[in-house]
Amino acid sequence: MDKVQTISRRAAIIGALASSSALGTAVAATADSPTSTISLLFPDWLALRNERDVPAEEWPAHFARYVELQERITAASPANVREAAIQLVVETDDGDSDYRDEFYARLRALAMGEARI
Repeated sequence: MDKVQTISRRAAIIGALASSSALGTAVAATADSPTSTISLLFPDWLALRNERDVPAEEWPAHFARYVELQERITAASPANVREAAIQLVVETDDGDSDYRDEFYARLRALAMGEARI
């Protein structure tokens, strides 16, 4: 898949999320739930993502924690639109990777009203 197709697919997901009737009522609910797995884990994932100069001997543990957080965040149910957006950021390694077909299917189900937050 070339970069244009990847950008188009991402734009389609974001547009679908923004216009979804299933998410329409959640647009106003951007405050994080204090018990939300996604909102609680995202700052840790982002810190690992942005950490530079990880010593070679620490890299395996660093990467393992990064993947663990990524899996937990993307597997959780989003409580609001912000959390669905966080999942897209995490799923795509902050835009550096494509997303899995299963992830797209879950977001599409939300956008089409086939699933609810």
